[in-house]
Formats: sequence, C-alpha cells, structure tokens
Amino acid sequence: DFANSTSTISLRSSLGGTPAVGDIYAVSKKRYPMSLLDQKINEALRLAGAIEKTDTTTITTADNTTVHSLPAGVLELREVWLQTNKVTDNELWQKVYDWDVLKSATGTADKLVFTGQPSSGYKVGLKYLGLHSSLLVYSDKLDDSIHPDLIVYAAAIACLEYRKLKVGEGDDT
Repeated sequence: DFANSTSTISLRSSLGGTPAVGDIYAVSKKRYPMSLLDQKINEALRLAGAIEKTDTTTITTADNTTVHSLPAGVLELREVWLQTNKVTDNELWQKVYDWDVLKSATGTADKLVFTGQPSSGYKVGLKYLGLHSSLLVYSDKLDDSIHPDLIVYAAAIACLEYRKLKVGEGDDT
C-alpha cells in the first residue's frame, strides 16, 4: 500500500534481509507491471546497439591448435591480444595481427584462426562488438559505456506507447 500523505510504502511481507544504504527498490502498479518495465528496458538495450566488450578468459592457446571457438555474442572481432607472461596482474599483453575470423553456421560459434602457431598455454584477449546482455534480475548491471538515462527514457516512452495502444487516447496518465 502507499500513503500519499507521508509518501510511505507498506509491504505485504517483509524483505529477505536488512536494506543497506544505497539499496534501490522498484514498485509498480497494475497499469505498468514490473514485467512490462523489464521488457521495455531490455528492448531499449537492444535498440541501443552494439557495445565494445573485452574477454581475456575464454580462449587459451594449445599445442597444434590454431583454430579456437569465439565466445557467444561476438558480432565483430576488432582486436586480438596474446598474453606473453603468465604472472597474474602482469600478463604483458601483446597485440597480434596474424588472425582471421571463420564464419560458422547459424547457432554455431564463429572461429578465431591464427595463421601461425602461438605458444601454448597463454590466454588470448579479445576486443569485440557485442550486444548488452539482458537485465533480468536485481543484481544484473548496466554496462558503464551506456548512460542510464538513454535506457530509462527509451523504456519510459515505450511504456507510454504501450499504454496508449492498450487503452486509447482517452487515458492521459
């Protein structure tokens, strides 16, 4: 329930833990249910387009292996780097240029193909364009490269358009 006079929200049941300073909660009404808000936020993320991503954990070089599966979601591979030192936090990454992408069938990971044999046991760093993953649960985070207002305003407009289609021109809220 919500008391307009005091701007106080009363919950049907208690929260799962003690709220911490800075915790954020969302409350919705039937007019704009949480599932609709989630849907419109994720639509706004998809419409925002590709973002630059980095991956330094998926691929490790191996003997007699010059072809490696790329991680899911790579739309355009931009740079490839090789670890030259196995010391944590001092990997000494070196940009490499002797690679290509082999497109695979739909539903199958594309392949990173080195034209030479890299040393075995080193991590491969990838810089690529990919889509933002969907925000589905409380702990999911918006990538720092996307300004939150871009998503919030686009989702709000989409919710208003949804409401207008549902009830027509007569509802101005």
